[in-house]
Order: sequence, then structure tokens, then C-alpha cells
Amino acid sequence: MPSVASPQRQLEAIERARSLMAEGASLRSAAAIAGAEFGVSESTIRLWAKHLGTPLTAAPQVAAKTEAARGALQVYTLERRRALLAKFFQKIEGLLDGAQVTSEVKDLAVTVGILIDKARLEEGDATVRTETIDRTARVEDGRQFAAQLRRIA
Repeated sequence: MPSVASPQRQLEAIERARSLMAEGASLRSAAAIAGAEFGVSESTIRLWAKHLGTPLTAAPQVAAKTEAARGALQVYTLERRRALLAKFFQKIEGLLDGAQVTSEVKDLAVTVGILIDKARLEEGDATVRTETIDRTARVEDGRQFAAQLRRIA
């Protein structure tokens, strides 16, 4: 445990960081301010709290706001990616009309396949499908056919 300070001084520093957080400071800035006041680094304050079994954590309302912001960013970036895919589809459609060399058409077909795969991924659809075939019936048919051939021969 990193410490040259007494346990009492560590607790005071941790409580100072908690009070700053209660006033609205972020976890990181609260630990940095408390650390500066007590002559240690921000990470030392957080380590002390962790070693004493009371780690500093963001206030629930801050965590909720952070989560809401992340969700909004994900929706925003998802919409931007979908719009970009739509632009690619439009561009490829125009290029297909003008493609004359076989290799150009092949390259465009590969590009379209990748774009379709990415679009399905963005929509949450499966991009890989697996088929399971029960071959026991076919094997049995083959055995019966072989038995008939033996009888004929």
C-alpha cells in the first residue's frame, strides 16, 4: 500500500475528495484537488481509497448522465454510418451502369457484397447463416440402392 501518510490523513484526503464529488466535481478532478491539498497525486488518493476498501466511484447521477451520453453518441454514430452506407449504395449503383470491363463489374460486385454485409450488421441482422443437413436418410437410401445392385448382380 503506497503510503507515507497516516491512515487518519489518508481518510481525511479521501473524505475531501468525496465532499468535492458531492459538490459536483468529477471523480478525477476531485481526487486531483484533494491530492494537491494533501501533497499527493490524484492516483494516490484513489489508491488509498481502494486499499481501505472504499474506492472512489462516480456519483450515480453522474454515471447515469455518462451512460445517457454514450447511448446518444452510439445512436448518432449509427445514423451517420447508415447514411454513409446509403451514399455508397447510390454511388455503386451509378458506377454499375457505366461499368464495361468484366474486372470492373467484379470489383463492384465484391464492393456491393461487403456493403450489404455491413448494412445487415448495422441493422442487427445475421451476417452469417449456417445450415445443418441430416444425411442419415441419404445414407440409408444409398445402402438400399447398393443392396438392390447386389441382388441384381
